[in-house]
Amino acid sequence: MFANQRAKLATLKNQVLALKTSTAQLAQNTKRLQTEVAHLSPVVSDLQAEVSRFQTKIAPHMEKIQSVLKTVQERQQ
Repeated sequence: MFANQRAKLATLKNQVLALKTSTAQLAQNTKRLQTEVAHLSPVVSDLQAEVSRFQTKIAPHMEKIQSVLKTVQERQQ
């Protein structure tokens, strides 16, 4: 009976150690990810600004394209 309990205890101990190791790795990976995000935030902000400028410049052209497409679709019907 004690052998069975010892085996269960050993298994539980191994699981706890694996959980502690995984938790430490997760904390380390999270720290690295936060560092990378902090470094990339200015780049993302710049990209968002560029996309916004592009959308502003292309919007009138897109309106014309959509108008032409609508006309073509209406003619086909």
